[in-house]
Amino acid sequence: MSRIVLAVLSQGMASVASMVLSIMIARAVPVDDFGVFAITFSTWIIVVGSIRAGTAELFVFEHSAKSSAQFHKKMSDALSAGLVLSACGSLGLVVIALFIPYLTTAFLILAAGVPALYLQDANRYFLVAKKRQLSALGIDLLYVVLIIVIMTVITTSNELSTYLWEWVAISWIAAAVGTALVRPKIGLMGSRSWIGEQSKSVIYFFLDFIVANGVANSAVYFVAAWGSLADSAALRGSQVLLVPILLIMRGASVALGPELARFVSRGRKHRVVQIVGLLSLVQLIAVLMAWVLVAVIPVTTAEVILGDSASNTLSIFPFAALATLMLGLATVAMVGLKAAGDVRHSLKLKIATAPITLGLLVSGIFVSGAAGSSGAAGSQVGLAAGEGVRTGLQWVRLRLWKNT
Repeated sequence: MSRIVLAVLSQGMASVASMVLSIMIARAVPVDDFGVFAITFSTWIIVVGSIRAGTAELFVFEHSAKSSAQFHKKMSDALSAGLVLSACGSLGLVVIALFIPYLTTAFLILAAGVPALYLQDANRYFLVAKKRQLSALGIDLLYVVLIIVIMTVITTSNELSTYLWEWVAISWIAAAVGTALVRPKIGLMGSRSWIGEQSKSVIYFFLDFIVANGVANSAVYFVAAWGSLADSAALRGSQVLLVPILLIMRGASVALGPELARFVSRGRKHRVVQIVGLLSLVQLIAVLMAWVLVAVIPVTTAEVILGDSASNTLSIFPFAALATLMLGLATVAMVGLKAAGDVRHSLKLKIATAPITLGLLVSGIFVSGAAGSSGAAGSQVGLAAGEGVRTGLQWVRLRLWKNT
């Protein structure tokens, strides 16, 4: 249990770092620039998260219980493959940057940081798998401290590019420290070995992440395209206020993987379902608490945290909280299915429900816009409805697995 707590704290600290970064930028730059950051941030989540899913996350679920020699080889192969894919991701961002003028600078800076952002994220998974949760927590704590010190004590600029370059530099520092602790043997042969031997699983985990998180984060793009950058900024602002829930959701994905896999190997299926159910209940309680707290926050207080985007953020927060809750419930159930080795069927559920979720999300933008309301709010209502469908189907599958 202590390993689970430390792993959750480590991932939680990473979420705190994202929150602090967002607050620093929201307070310093104009609303539209914060909207550009929201798009950049979502792009980072999709690019780095999808690479991590096919490497570090796959490793945790399929290789974390292997012998020491096999463990280190597979870990090195996974990390090598991740770095190659990160380089490809950076190249893709450079190409996109050339065609979207208002995103050019931000995407070019992000391209320079993708390998570091991947390493920093993946190293946490590898350290947790090595039962070095305290080391993972220490690196994430260092990351938070560097962000606070550099962006509050040193920085006086109100330019978005300055903050993005600092973010990238800090990520490279954290990545270097983490890699020194993980001590992988990085090489192109290892990358080829991982992609060749794990090709089917890599595709499954990659698609699994893209289908769920790609749809959820696409709201920022659709809102910016059919609404405004200010609405995109409000979505990111809501995510900042929802950090307590995100801590639970993301922490669970890191911490529970190895532990649930061990329960499955011992035939303790009921324990897996119990833990997934308990964590779902905790997320529900967290959302209710967040609703109450945000409802009583004065706008002036919110402006201290989020700057000029505070007012729009508060108006859409209830809808964003609902969407985050449903996404969190779906994520936790998915972790249980992955631990059970049911990756293929869980992916089929995601693929089947993704068009429904995307359709509801886009419809929500247009319906709320036609009614004179924020498209951002409508997008979150649609997202919540779609994720609710997926959550229900995943729980049915999880219960069927338990009873077989």
